[in-house]
Amino acid sequence: MDYTGADGVSDMNELMSRLATQSSVPIMVDTTETKVARQALTWLGARPSSTRSTSKKATDRAPASTASCRSAAEFGAAIVATCIDEEDRRALRSGKSEPHGPSPTSPSIDTDSVPKIFIDALALPLSTGMVESRRDGIETIEAIRRIKAEMPGVRTILGLSMSRSDSTRPRDRCSTAVYLHECAEAGLDAAIVHASSCCRSRAVDEEARRVCLDLIYDRRSDDYDPLQVLLGLYEGSKTTNSSTGDPR
Repeated sequence: MDYTGADGVSDMNELMSRLATQSSVPIMVDTTETKVARQALTWLGARPSSTRSTSKKATDRAPASTASCRSAAEFGAAIVATCIDEEDRRALRSGKSEPHGPSPTSPSIDTDSVPKIFIDALALPLSTGMVESRRDGIETIEAIRRIKAEMPGVRTILGLSMSRSDSTRPRDRCSTAVYLHECAEAGLDAAIVHASSCCRSRAVDEEARRVCLDLIYDRRSDDYDPLQVLLGLYEGSKTTNSSTGDPR
């Protein structure tokens, strides 16, 4: 709900006044502006899901982060903080080679004033084929482990539908299921994922699971590219069984 030149408070008021009576699903308020988030929270009955986009950007101001936490605490909402540094890259990356430096998983939020805090370690797509993105899956999984170890009591969350599988193609459903399972094993507490974009992990056959794991953990060689193998496994498959996710 952040648009340059727009009146975020007015826009949020218009939207939430409708959703408050029409929506039957959890609402996540996505804005970096405290006053905009507060306007949304005044419309949400019961316990709001969360307010999102508190981040570790260099442009952030501590008072603004504190105000966001206070508003969330007042309305009983959770907060989702993202691991973003001043270059808009995942902050977890900046600390991978500097284990003794400042923790990249500690956004400027008051952990004592909010009922629930979720850190979004940011899942990035592995299907680009670019060399620089091959370890993105590994880094996200390691970030989840690091957050859970360094910030006791803080929860973790990932938005999978948006960044990994905006389709119902079998390969996307299966790779998302395998990745979600690996993240859960690492300590992931919650995921933003559409049911149609994923299948049950146990429904993925062993060969597809092995290739998905090779892709996630960057197990490749000069004569083996798991991304190309995965594409080949599901070549020609366009539909899935909605109850099992089995492409056959």
